Amino acid sequence: MTRRKQDKRFLRRKHKYLLAILALAIILSVIGITRFVDYSHRHFSDGTIINDVDCSKLTVEEASTKINEKLGNPDITYIFVDDEFTIQDQQLFGIKLEDNTELKEILQNQNDGAKELNYSLQHSIFVNDVKVKDYLRTFSCFKEENIKKSRNAYLELDSDNMLYIEPEFYGNEVDFNEAYELALSTLRSGSTVIDFRCITKQPEILSTDPGLILQRDKLNSILASSVKYILPDDSTFCLDANTIKDWLYKNEDGIYQLDLDSSLEAFIDELEKKVTEASSTMTFEATGIGDISLPLDESKRATIDREGELAKLKEELDTSLLYIREPVYSSKAFSLENQTSYVEVDTTRQNVWMYKDGVCIVNTPCVTGNYPNHHTPSGIFFPTYKVEDTYLKGTNDDGSKYSCHVDYWVPFNDNIGFHDASWRTKFGGTIYKGNGSHGCVNLPKEVAPTFFENLDLTMPIVVYRS
Repeated sequence: MTRRKQDKRFLRRKHKYLLAILALAIILSVIGITRFVDYSHRHFSDGTIINDVDCSKLTVEEASTKINEKLGNPDITYIFVDDEFTIQDQQLFGIKLEDNTELKEILQNQNDGAKELNYSLQHSIFVNDVKVKDYLRTFSCFKEENIKKSRNAYLELDSDNMLYIEPEFYGNEVDFNEAYELALSTLRSGSTVIDFRCITKQPEILSTDPGLILQRDKLNSILASSVKYILPDDSTFCLDANTIKDWLYKNEDGIYQLDLDSSLEAFIDELEKKVTEASSTMTFEATGIGDISLPLDESKRATIDREGELAKLKEELDTSLLYIREPVYSSKAFSLENQTSYVEVDTTRQNVWMYKDGVCIVNTPCVTGNYPNHHTPSGIFFPTYKVEDTYLKGTNDDGSKYSCHVDYWVPFNDNIGFHDASWRTKFGGTIYKGNGSHGCVNLPKEVAPTFFENLDLTMPIVVYRS
């Protein structure tokens, strides 16, 4: 056999061997890949964490066993606002993995290409809910005497009659039913840390609440405002925080409210009383004796313009300023200030003075009402009318009628007035005590004409008892 033939035969054998080796390699690769795929489909991916348990490369059955080992005797931590403690379960709640359905679903998802590695079982863990509820009832934090309820921030009145914010209070109150549901859901998720702080009842209104701050500032600006009234008799009456604080009230939610309109209306009622009282008298400089106090009837007293006063108060309050002023009047109290023409009658000294443009043109004794039965009333009056040559008619105390002629008649207080009395020969002194008039002011006949001629209906008549 030639050498060439030998070489050809060697090459053919070599090719057969290589093909056999290649075929064997392919067979082994297919077997390896098949085994790898089968392994991967039956084992969790590397790094898989289920309920905080490392289940890397474990089968469903192996992962179930490992998870149950953890669930079998866990240390359960209970966290409250003001307490935290850990208790070993000792199978008190019978926590266990009830079935492998969710584990199989997780493995299938990974086989389908899911990249997620961290899982939490939602439905497969069994917890004895009755025992959980009974156990929670033993906690002292759920006893009524240990519960401290949270409280909202609120406004309070300080000793200086200004409002301040009382800060909120964080308590420890937890609704038992919510606590039970949280404990159950936490344990069923496989977690062993039950944090009740997330369901602890919190204050709803904090001291930083813009609405609360705005309310405080708004009310305090009113409380800090004040009005000092100068009344007709120069006395004062104040509206300030001492009064306004009593207008504040708390509604059913404990929040301070202020019904300013109704409060101001009530205050103006009080102001009206003060003004009426302060203008019930008038100071008059009586001839020869100086200042005396005279009563003023209601028609001559000061009256308040309620609408005007209310509008002004609304402008002034909420400014934190002090105002010193008179009330807003619709009419001021009657005054003789700058009055230079008037008539003055002193029923004690039994004398009449008439001033015209500051000059006394009449100064005469008189006889006034019979004291005390028909005493001539004191006050400020104006002539009603003037008439000459007339008859005055009336009834005496004994019931008899009278009728007397006068030359001059000037009534100023109903049927009381000035007239001449020709039947009298004396005036002044104490004649009025027992022999006085029915209330009129009797003038000597020689004085009456001058008095009548110079008296006009705008001239005030001041009657007083000194």
